[in-house]
Amino acid sequence: MRIKRNPFYKYFVFIVIGWTLVFSVILAYDKFNNKASFKEITIAIADAYFTKDLAFREWATSHGGVYVEVDSLTPPNKYLNVDERDITTPKGRELTLMNPAYMTRQLNELLYDKYNLVGHITRINPIRKENAPDAWETDALNKFSLGENKVFEFFIDEPNPILRYMKPLHVSQACINCHNNLGYKIGDVGGGISLNLPLTEYLKKSKSEIKFGYISYFILWLIGMLGLVLAFKFFQKKYESEKKATLEIQQISERYKQLSNLTFEGILLHKEGVIIDANSALCKLLECKIEEIIGKNFIDLFLYDEHKDIFKRKTFLEHAYPFEIEIQLKSGIIIPVEIESLKTKIDDIVISTTAIRNVFSRNQAQAAIDKVQKKLNLHFELTPLAVIEWDLDFKIVRWNLSATRIFGYTFEEVIGRRSDFLIPGSKKEHVTNIWAHIKGMRNGEPTTNLNQTKEGKLITCNWYNTPLLNEYGNLIGVASMAQDITEQKKNIEKINAANYELMAAEEEIRGANEELTTTNQALHNNMIDLENAIIKAEESDRLKTAFLANMSHEIRTPLNGIIGFSQLLIDPDIASEKRQSFTDIIISSSNQLLSIVNDVLDISKIETGQVQLRLEPISIQTVFKELEVFFKPKTEKSDIEIYFENNLPEANDSIITDKGRLIQIFNNLINNAIKFTLKGQIRIQSNLIDNFILFSVNDTGIGIGDAFKTKIFERFHQVYNFLRDVPKGAGLGLTICKSLIELMKGEIWVESIIEVGSTFYFKIPFVQPEKIEEQMDINEENEKPLFSELKILIAEDVDYNYMLLTEYLEETQASFIRAKNGVEAVNFCLNDYDIDLVLMDIRMPIMDGYEATRKIKAIRPSIPVIAQTAFAFDEKQKAFDAGCDNIISKPIKKEILFDLINQYIHQEK
Repeated sequence: MRIKRNPFYKYFVFIVIGWTLVFSVILAYDKFNNKASFKEITIAIADAYFTKDLAFREWATSHGGVYVEVDSLTPPNKYLNVDERDITTPKGRELTLMNPAYMTRQLNELLYDKYNLVGHITRINPIRKENAPDAWETDALNKFSLGENKVFEFFIDEPNPILRYMKPLHVSQACINCHNNLGYKIGDVGGGISLNLPLTEYLKKSKSEIKFGYISYFILWLIGMLGLVLAFKFFQKKYESEKKATLEIQQISERYKQLSNLTFEGILLHKEGVIIDANSALCKLLECKIEEIIGKNFIDLFLYDEHKDIFKRKTFLEHAYPFEIEIQLKSGIIIPVEIESLKTKIDDIVISTTAIRNVFSRNQAQAAIDKVQKKLNLHFELTPLAVIEWDLDFKIVRWNLSATRIFGYTFEEVIGRRSDFLIPGSKKEHVTNIWAHIKGMRNGEPTTNLNQTKEGKLITCNWYNTPLLNEYGNLIGVASMAQDITEQKKNIEKINAANYELMAAEEEIRGANEELTTTNQALHNNMIDLENAIIKAEESDRLKTAFLANMSHEIRTPLNGIIGFSQLLIDPDIASEKRQSFTDIIISSSNQLLSIVNDVLDISKIETGQVQLRLEPISIQTVFKELEVFFKPKTEKSDIEIYFENNLPEANDSIITDKGRLIQIFNNLINNAIKFTLKGQIRIQSNLIDNFILFSVNDTGIGIGDAFKTKIFERFHQVYNFLRDVPKGAGLGLTICKSLIELMKGEIWVESIIEVGSTFYFKIPFVQPEKIEEQMDINEENEKPLFSELKILIAEDVDYNYMLLTEYLEETQASFIRAKNGVEAVNFCLNDYDIDLVLMDIRMPIMDGYEATRKIKAIRPSIPVIAQTAFAFDEKQKAFDAGCDNIISKPIKKEILFDLINQYIHQEK
């Protein structure tokens, strides 16, 4: 066969000769070096097993470990102390975190059971005693610490020949994350993996392969020769095509370089750190030109010593997943960068393609986010409210310290549990409906519920539930805040009870006052025959009037006292002694507030014309003596002297007027004088001028400016409400005085100089008893009414209001029944035609008094309905429109109630 000469001819001849020589050498080498080849093969196999273990560990490390289901062979790793080591899936599967060492140990056990391959992960001082090294492994670990990278030894002469092989494990950042308590640094030798590789089968196969090798080498030589001939012809044709392909590769390379220069991140091509090429983005980042760094070592130019080993170890891998280090730029500035690297092969040369990203801004943003998250977590834990987060199955996701304090359960006890354990047994049947309602919310809403603590204690809590929605508006959970108001509720009940007792006491006082007035009237009619009785009655009148005046003016505390101490009671951590003290203050302040309410009622009565004067003959001298007895003790311990001067002639001392209202006027004026006088005197005088008695109250107090002299008589107006040491009132005292004096057909005014003092003047008509005695209608004392044949329906939902009415009606011998809401009232009237009269409360649950009255009047139009309400002035017309025959305001006076009942009973008869 004649071969045409071509560029490959001389190479062909040399290759044929070389091919023959190679096989000759191979046969000789194989004969004398089979043992060494056998060892290299088995070491390579052992190295492959180690590489497999290392790759498996690095894969697990890069994912932070993996979760597997817990069973008898895979219990939770008690040597792994990290957060969320053990978790439970929503379907109840229990999972545990498998760290690389745990997985490697289980893999070695599997290889031993199935393939008799002994693998062992160990270190000098293992956490787990089963991982302790034997003598051979201890010697290998010591060699690793001196720098050796691999230790192996053949035991071929043993009955069961084996290869003992071991390589070190170096410490990475992921290792430190889980074992930071062992004192390792990145790059240290943290231990090693040893392998006992059985050699019996490999020895048999080696001997068989030696025999087969001689035959195979000869056949291969023949095949090679044939291949060389074919290759010669092939390369002859390929020669031209390669020229064309080379040009195309150069064009593609140029396009690749242009494309890499367009990316925003730096691209570095290097071989073990030596820079082969870099794109423009990297040059810009490093603040240098490409020609300044080509051929130089990137590691030496830009990395600190502590980062060099990390860069080498990572970028020399096949694929280095993103990791962070710091680099120093040409200007000396140090910046954090993220690096990701991939090994590639170009022209049979293995190089690394490394992407370098500047993460300074990203790290700053992450640090800010971490700071905000830390603050949010701090607020979450320290808020005094219980904060709970639920998933869609109403299982607990988050639970703060206040929730533990209120309900008694720790976070570990409740995480993943449904909310049933917070609900008392009697309420559990409603749980499904509660969940359905909360899931249907799109806005937060408050509720008050009865709950149960870990100790079984029942508590009352205010809840505020808020739906958690994702960016698409879908419900992903519920956040709740809870406050224990058990103690607050008890205190409110105490206050309500105290208010009821206060109202009952007020009614008794009012009744006593009415009885006193009636007694005085009777004593006047029998003055001549019962002079001694009159003196005793006047003394009783004086004492009772002084008591009422004292109650009216001394029991006053600002409304903010009630509000302030009520707010303090909300604090669940307040001491019990303070809580009781605050409760007592609130009750006392409520009593004081009642006086202000009385002033308001007086103003309302005055403005609606309901105040009527009780005219009677009185002595001005006696009135002054009573006032002196009352006010002298108030000024004894101060720097104030008080004087009463009655300048009326003895013959003109007795007049006809309303004694109670006159004393009420003096009480307001004298109390104001005491309030605004620090030292000096207060002088009260009376003089007869024309047909009027002129009274004056003079003080040496702080005085009143001209701009305020008319405003002080307006409702609620207080000139010196900014003074801290001055007691505050409702601002109605002077308004009531002015209205009462005008009702008496008199007049009031003031004269004052700042820092000198003030004088309040008022005058009333001078009417002597003998001039109107015949015109006075003096009634005999009324006997208590009897309604023994009367049946009354009391529609009242508040217990103490109902109790007060029953106390009034029991002495009349009337029979009565109770309805707690409007529906019950209508049903009673529908089924019981013996009911003669209805006392209808306006504000009731289920059905109010207006609607109930309409329905009752539709059934029984003739039955009298008397509306009772605390809002009589605002709702009077509304009650009449509903069909009520009359209305009585709360607090209800017994005499007015009896008069109304008498009125309608007489009409019916």
